[in-house]
Amino acid sequence: MTTTATTALSAANGNPGGSAATLREQLTRALPVTSELAVEGWGVTVQIRPMSVRAKSEIVGDEDMKPSQLVDFLPRIVIATTFDPTTGAALFDVGDLDWLRDQPAGVVEQVAMAGLRASGLTEDALAAAKKD
Repeated sequence: MTTTATTALSAANGNPGGSAATLREQLTRALPVTSELAVEGWGVTVQIRPMSVRAKSEIVGDEDMKPSQLVDFLPRIVIATTFDPTTGAALFDVGDLDWLRDQPAGVVEQVAMAGLRASGLTEDALAAAKKD
C-alpha cells in the first residue's frame, strides 16, 4: 500500500496524521457488526454476527458437501453466528449439534439464514464464488 493510500485510509478513519500503525490498531480493535433477530419459534431474541474466515472455511470449505454433511450445515451456521445479545457470549458450541438437529427446521433455517446473510454468504455471493 502506498503512503498516500495509507494516509487517505487513516484520514477517512478519523486519523488525520496518517499513521498505518494507528489504523492497524483501529482495525484490530474493531468489533464485528451485529444485528438482533427475534426467533419466534424459540421465543427469544438472539444476536447475529458474521462468521470468522476460519469458521466459514470449516463449514463451507472448498469442495461440494456430501449428503451426509448437509444435516449439520445449518446447525453449524447457527453455532458460528448466534450470540447472547446481553453478554455477547456464544450461545452454542459443537456439543449442541444434536439438540440443534432436533429443533424445528424452520427455526434453525431462520437463524442460519440470518447468519449466512451477515457473513456475506447469500445465494448470489456463493454463485459468484463458484465462478472464480
